[in-house]
Amino acid sequence: MLRHPHAMVFDGHRWHVRAFCQTRENFRDFVLARIITAEAVDEVVVSSEQDIAWHTYITLVFKPSSDLSETHRKAIEFDYGMNDGKIEIKCRKALLSYTLKRYNLLKDFITDNEKLNKLNDQFISLSNYEDISHFIKDEIGQ
Repeated sequence: MLRHPHAMVFDGHRWHVRAFCQTRENFRDFVLARIITAEAVDEVVVSSEQDIAWHTYITLVFKPSSDLSETHRKAIEFDYGMNDGKIEIKCRKALLSYTLKRYNLLKDFITDNEKLNKLNDQFISLSNYEDISHFIKDEIGQ
């Protein structure tokens, strides 16, 4: 049961509600579309101020991949608004995994193959692949 929601977050794919989970006794993110019922309660068991991960900021420093050519590296620096080959982005600790996943960098931290495979799981599939395959093949030069 979640209590005391204090923030809504979009991870690039879905909306989440940040709230205290009474079952696990800590702050967690809940997918908004999966919340079926809700009711108002007056009691305050925990304050959002106690959500340390929400109130802690981490600075991420992004740079172009070292595998890129000089021309491609300069293009990436321009695309991301980098200065001196890097850009610093502040991120809430509670949102760190979402941010790294969105930039396709979370995989760099996972050493367990089973967890890495789960990260790459596809939860949806394309049912009209045959209908559109020639469009994407033209676009990607296949």
